[in-house]
Amino acid sequence: ENQCLELDARKPDPCASSPCLNGGTCFHYIGKYKCECSPSFVGRHCEINRGSNPTLEEINECLSQPCMNGGTCRDRVASYLCECEDGFSGQRCQTVENPCVLQPCGNRGVCWSDRRGNYSCACRVGHTGRDCERDLLPPSGLHVLRVEENEVELRWDQSDATQNLISGFAVAFAPIGRGPRKTDFLEKQHSTYALQGLNPGQLYNISTFSVKRNTNSNDISQPAFALIRTRPRKVEQLEVVNVSSSQVWLRWLVHVGRHAAISQVRVSLVPADGSGPRTAVTLLPGQMYTVDVVTQTGLRPEDLPSSSKSAGPLHFWTRPLPPQNLSLSHITTTSAQITWDHHPRNLPDGFVVNITRGLSTRSRYLPDGSLGTYTLRDLTPGQHYRLALTAVRKTSQDNIQSVPQHLAFTTRESPIFKITARLLILFVFVFSFRYTELIDGRGRITAKFTNLPQKTIRHRTNCRTQPCQNGGTCAQTNESFSCNCAAGFKGRRCELYCQRVPHPCTRLYSETKSVPVWEDGVCHYLYKRTYKVQQDVCFREICEPLLPKKVLPKTPSMYKLLYTVLPGSTVQWV
Repeated sequence: ENQCLELDARKPDPCASSPCLNGGTCFHYIGKYKCECSPSFVGRHCEINRGSNPTLEEINECLSQPCMNGGTCRDRVASYLCECEDGFSGQRCQTVENPCVLQPCGNRGVCWSDRRGNYSCACRVGHTGRDCERDLLPPSGLHVLRVEENEVELRWDQSDATQNLISGFAVAFAPIGRGPRKTDFLEKQHSTYALQGLNPGQLYNISTFSVKRNTNSNDISQPAFALIRTRPRKVEQLEVVNVSSSQVWLRWLVHVGRHAAISQVRVSLVPADGSGPRTAVTLLPGQMYTVDVVTQTGLRPEDLPSSSKSAGPLHFWTRPLPPQNLSLSHITTTSAQITWDHHPRNLPDGFVVNITRGLSTRSRYLPDGSLGTYTLRDLTPGQHYRLALTAVRKTSQDNIQSVPQHLAFTTRESPIFKITARLLILFVFVFSFRYTELIDGRGRITAKFTNLPQKTIRHRTNCRTQPCQNGGTCAQTNESFSCNCAAGFKGRRCELYCQRVPHPCTRLYSETKSVPVWEDGVCHYLYKRTYKVQQDVCFREICEPLLPKKVLPKTPSMYKLLYTVLPGSTVQWV
């Protein structure tokens, strides 16, 4: 029963010097000691013999402070009584029933006892150990390795001092002001972790803890936290709608639900010559540009803004400058010379000349971009032509053409044509007194003469002469007739045989698109017409008169003989 409870092995033991004399027992508690003397001795160190001094029977036994652990001493005749504090028992309160009364955890944790002398400490944040006497440090050097729309990857440093002390790590994360907090636990050999299933464009509070697992509870460190915003979604269906020599029109798609976290859209244009980003109003003609479109969430620095990945890159060429001051300098019956001006510091690679007459168009490519004049040859006299001249910039994939410049002109008439026209006018004038009108009608020809009395000459034809050929049906109408031809025949008397003959052909069709353009605060619509050529199969009708059939001579083999055979008779062929 009389056993000494060792509270702290690191402090010196006052009983080690054996202060108690005459067989007294030394008790050590909280840096002090008490001597429990035998019945024959009293005193602080049991140095007084009761039998040698009878007057000691009247001594106050509590003067030696026999009660331990804060117990209260009550003096009795030749004895004393110790009233113990809660958690202690024994004759001198030397037995500890509840170790938590000694506050072994200090203010670093909460003590728990089973009333059998056993205790455990539930350490507060940042402490660990049996009595929470050691500091539990958070992961150091927290780094952000990668940020995506739905994922964030972190890395932290590990020190050798805490490697054996901890059991693992805990990563807790939640969007600020939204949703519940989630926690993932990792083993201590991990130093990187990827958080998945995040919402795009959201600001997350991410905390990383060091964890020490115990039997009844886990000790955690103070958090190493970071505020990270995930990337917003990028725009969809980015495309170039139209390009001029100094501007570009772009179009993309933004969903109300999927892109709800987007604050703004940023567009950057980088020229291929590396002269720095440009805006849509300062583009140079005939140059290649790379366009990138990104979305951004959060505008102010305190919002920790983040940008999406690029929806591009898209590469496009601006149109070269069109030829200026296109004009007609000289024209003949079969040729025309045109001139134009171009910018001296923006020369194209060449020009395309399109010359159109009616539905026929001829094209010619001029490979010299420094030209300022060209002569059109092999034209037809007295014809109206439409000319379109465009500048061309060659690229690795396609040729970029400028806006066409148009010019219309008419070639001079040929002198022979003039003489022919004059002779025709003279002929009409000379013979105008003979007749003035010649009419070809069905069934009659009428001629009107000016110097003779009017007289009508009629040529009558009727259905009795069977004028309709190839199975046509004749219909009499007054003094004339008409033929209703059978299928496959045409003509006045159904004398033509017609058939549809297929042949390959090309069809030209156009599409017109409108693009809104803002100029000085006013919205205008720019109309763009695209011509396309499609291969097809066409049919043409060919009508030709039937050739007369040759009449073959009749031979006995062509005759068909009909015999009537009576019953009971015999027919013999020879």
